[in-house]
Amino acid sequence: VKVISLNKISPGLQDKIDSEIHILKGVHHENIVQLYDVKKCEKYIILILEFCGGGDLSKVIKKHQKPDQTALSEPVALYFMRQLAQGM
Repeated sequence: VKVISLNKISPGLQDKIDSEIHILKGVHHENIVQLYDVKKCEKYIILILEFCGGGDLSKVIKKHQKPDQTALSEPVALYFMRQLAQGM
């Protein structure tokens, strides 16, 4: 569940969020988080999303990054790039 406070975002950002919601409602792919439902009220937008136990992409990348390097190894980066491309 993701809760977005409407008091803390600009009208322009709210338009972008609405656009993303519209896109996610029509997308069904194993590499893209599934949006199950949206609830809107006066102060909040509540997104009911698929649970991803591995965390977001930045956490996964940090997990696969070697301590003495600032970048991922080429095979790991290639794996993530393929997954991202398949989601598009």
